[in-house]
Amino acid sequence: MTPVNTAVLIIDDEQMVRDNIEEILIPQAATEDELNIDNAFNLLFDAPKPLIATRTPNIPVFTVNKASNGMEGVKLVREAVEGAGHTP
Repeated sequence: MTPVNTAVLIIDDEQMVRDNIEEILIPQAATEDELNIDNAFNLLFDAPKPLIATRTPNIPVFTVNKASNGMEGVKLVREAVEGAGHTP
């Protein structure tokens, strides 16, 4: 079975936009302290559990490359195609 290509190329002139999309695709794991603070908050204020669940095993792990403009994006695509034979 051929592995699924989960490489993503994000092209946008705004750094914040590129970073936000990357954060959606590759969420950072919460630290134990952050989880403890969330649990304490939920207990103190009788807050509901968060609606967004942690990443499940069936969601692929993405490889993200970012470019600030189209020309830079084309260069990254060409390098990927010519390099290891992967397509971003």
